[in-house]
Amino acid sequence: MAVPRVLVGFALGVTAVVIVVSLCALASPSTPLEPGEIVVLTGADESVGGQRQRLIDEWNDDHPDNPARLESLSSEADRQHSEMVARARAARYPLNSHRPRTTCAGWPQSAS
Repeated sequence: MAVPRVLVGFALGVTAVVIVVSLCALASPSTPLEPGEIVVLTGADESVGGQRQRLIDEWNDDHPDNPARLESLSSEADRQHSEMVARARAARYPLNSHRPRTTCAGWPQSAS
């Protein structure tokens, strides 16, 4: 069964965001991460050999104070978006689902 293009695009987008945030964090080591869990919301990991989970496992080995875990959402893009928006609102994070403004470390910027 072929994987829908929307799902592939979404998975690539999530992977790109994770990579950019990780690189930004590496570029500014003077700002340590706050201790706490990192939750990566994603569609099903259909990568060869479970690459996403392997990346999470490597992260956890290198960052014991900031363990990460994957949480799979619906395979339908609209439902994924709705779930992410609902979770962000419930956590009281500033949210602009169309054009998020973030710092290099990936934290939402305050609205000014």
